[in-house]
Amino acid sequence: MAYLDKNDKKSISDAVKDTIDSLGLNKTVYLLSETTADCQTCVNDPVNKESTLLYCTECGGAGVVTTTNKINIKAIVDREFTDEQHSGGAEDKGKGDIKVHKNTVFKYPSLLKPMSKVEVFSSTYRIVGSEPSATVDGVYYIYHLERVTP
Repeated sequence: MAYLDKNDKKSISDAVKDTIDSLGLNKTVYLLSETTADCQTCVNDPVNKESTLLYCTECGGAGVVTTTNKINIKAIVDREFTDEQHSGGAEDKGKGDIKVHKNTVFKYPSLLKPMSKVEVFSSTYRIVGSEPSATVDGVYYIYHLERVTP
């Protein structure tokens, strides 16, 4: 029976990481954290869910102001996000997967859940599901995304 020494284990670990990177694009993506607050210019009508001033410039008549914060993380973006290259370039299919390192998952659990938003390639996607267990050496979690905006 053969035993692996420390160098062999490191080589195997490096090979696994190389394989992960070859299966997708290691990119910066953004977790989108949205907060809402009542508009300071008008009065929010909670029954009709709109402003008492329908043409309010601060909230656009919504009665609330939404602020979006971007938190950049590294993720492996599935190459299937785009169709095959053609004469017009690659076409976005509107859905795909990202693989997120477990440390990031544990750091931002409230932002990595169904219906949360993620920005990939300048488009906004919604998390529509995830794999229940870690993948590839127990290090990466898979999140399934669907485009919200182009």
